[in-house]
Amino acid sequence: MSRILLVAPVPTHPSTTGTGARVRHMAEGLLSLGHDVHFLYVRQKVWSAHDGMQRFWGDRLHEFRGLSVASCIHRGRRKLLRGNGTFGPWRKW
Repeated sequence: MSRILLVAPVPTHPSTTGTGARVRHMAEGLLSLGHDVHFLYVRQKVWSAHDGMQRFWGDRLHEFRGLSVASCIHRGRRKLLRGNGTFGPWRKW
C-alpha cells in the first residue's frame, strides 16, 4: 500500500465540475486499490463545499486557504515530515 497525496484547487464532494469529478474518481480508484490517500484541498473563495468533502475524506482532508500552490506543497511536505518522521516515497523530491 502506498501513501498518496492528491492536491487540487477544486472540491471533490459534491462534484459540481468535471475537474472535481475526475479528482474524485481518481481518489476512489486509488482507495479501492488499498492505497492510503489524503487530499490537500487548495481552497478558493469561490467554492464552499467543506461539509461534503469532510464526510468523504474524514481526517484525510487537509485544507489550505489563500496560499500559492508552491506554498501549499511546501507546507504539506512539512506536515508529512512532522507526522511520522519520514517522507516515505517522497523522500527523494
